[in-house]
Amino acid sequence: MFVCVLILNLRRQYKGGLMFYILSAIFSLLTYKRMSQALHNVSYTDNSKADKSLSILLCYMLFLSLALPNYLDISLIDKIISSLLFFSLSSIIFTDSHCGYIYDRFNLLIGGLAILKLALLWNYDNIISSVLGLFIGGGFLLFIDSFSLLIFKRNGVGRGDIKFAFACGFLLGYPFILHVFVLTFLPAFCYCLLTSQKDYLPLGPFLCTATWLVYCLGLI
Repeated sequence: MFVCVLILNLRRQYKGGLMFYILSAIFSLLTYKRMSQALHNVSYTDNSKADKSLSILLCYMLFLSLALPNYLDISLIDKIISSLLFFSLSSIIFTDSHCGYIYDRFNLLIGGLAILKLALLWNYDNIISSVLGLFIGGGFLLFIDSFSLLIFKRNGVGRGDIKFAFACGFLLGYPFILHVFVLTFLPAFCYCLLTSQKDYLPLGPFLCTATWLVYCLGLI
């Protein structure tokens, strides 16, 4: 993703910015197959749920990871943070859909971005917001999981989802993490109703999409 910095700097040479989006599209097309294979290898599974349409979705999300932060009127450091965040979200969507697992390396990257953002915007209100988001985000899913274990004798939420919620809450802060939960559980509930889903439903794609939306709306 350090290529993001190079592409962002290349855009400065073109007033209209059209070349930037062309370069972003080319970069996404050239890398998504390699990235798909890399994420497949890291998933450690022979029962792949990934298909061609999922790989194309990964390509599209890689393009958005580069193009959308550039479109927003934000500082260069915010563009880099946004690109790295969207890259992590794209990877989580792929791996969770692929094998039902969210890897710690992506959660750690998001947590690192949260620390970097907090360091750049260091003040009392931001600290309180981040800490509340941290505990509300992970604490809510941890409560759901504990309640499910107590009543239904099985996990209600994956450990990766809980770790992601901690990192996401720390990054977005309060009350934005509440918006993420609303935009996560309502679509997930509707999806279960429409598809009669009774088996395990990966929550990661819903969490990532909601995080992506809330983060972008916070930047506008």
